[in-house]
Amino acid sequence: MREQGRIEPSRRRQRFTSVHLWCATGTSLAALIISVISFVILQQDPHVDVMLPAALRIAAGSNWIRVYLQPTLSTRQNTDSVDVVSTLKLKMNSTTPDSSAPHFIWDQTGKWEYDLKLDKLLYSPVSDPAPMVVGRNTPQGPVARFSANGWGIQPGRYEGVLEVHRVASSQVLLQHFCVYLSERDVTQMKDPRSGGKYATFRNDDPDSASAAYRGCYVREAGLRPEPDLTSEAHS
Repeated sequence: MREQGRIEPSRRRQRFTSVHLWCATGTSLAALIISVISFVILQQDPHVDVMLPAALRIAAGSNWIRVYLQPTLSTRQNTDSVDVVSTLKLKMNSTTPDSSAPHFIWDQTGKWEYDLKLDKLLYSPVSDPAPMVVGRNTPQGPVARFSANGWGIQPGRYEGVLEVHRVASSQVLLQHFCVYLSERDVTQMKDPRSGGKYATFRNDDPDSASAAYRGCYVREAGLRPEPDLTSEAHS
């Protein structure tokens, strides 16, 4: 009887030791799996999100046009990897039949500076176009100026697309939008007395256009063209 009493606690200890060992092994394995999954996720290529602003600005003359656009380039993925945006391209096509399209180039990057006296944002050039690193902690918001010469803007609706070219993928990211210009808009921008001023167009003003152009960038109601600080705006 005494031997049986000594055997029972010994067996219980063995079972406890085995269960404890399996629990410890299972916990370690689960931790390893979680670590591997986390490592894989953090090493994934970031998916770059492209968002267009509520406002864009256009300056134009008889045979030239400038479009000022500040997209937001970011990623929502929880990853330590980064992507590089090599360049931005802009296309705008009129919906009017037999109309030609401007050939834009991204010719400079600038910034908006608030002028207290004029109570307006004024554009100032900063640098030539350059690649941009986009990561979880490094979103980008370049003020890109797109220029096209030898082309005169006409009234009507334009279908536009911003192309975002990346290093990590050959797939070009496309962000579509539309712009509507009235006869008055074009006349004011082409007026030689405007001196290269730009006009602001918004896509979030429900009172600035008819329902036919809702969602497009349209001229801010009641506003005149704003000054462009760059003297080479029409060069």
